[in-house]
Amino acid sequence: MRFFSLSSEKTFLREIVFGLEDGFVSTFGTIAGLAVTTQNTPFVLLSGLILIAVEATSMAAGAYLSSKAAGTKKEMTFHHAIVAGVVMWVCYAVGGLVPLIPYLFWKHPLTALIPSTLFTVTG
Repeated sequence: MRFFSLSSEKTFLREIVFGLEDGFVSTFGTIAGLAVTTQNTPFVLLSGLILIAVEATSMAAGAYLSSKAAGTKKEMTFHHAIVAGVVMWVCYAVGGLVPLIPYLFWKHPLTALIPSTLFTVTG
């Protein structure tokens, strides 16, 4: 039994792109500000992980509710909505980890900010 039509598969592409892009930008903006103001790597890492978890969950809930509201057939809508939410959560989390990774390898947060910026811009 096929759960998705071609149009619903295109929706997952939207979730992937939106999740990755928002993960990159939102996380980078927050941790860059924290790195400059606190200059405390453990604080930047912990704050970044909390931000990623909260924002990925929020984005996943939005994707789920949006997909559920847009569906027409009850069984297909529920399955599609669940998958859309999971895809969004994973993509946001992956995108959010990209600018955070340098803070694991550089001791000083201002030094980590340079590769974080490069990873985000080229990601």
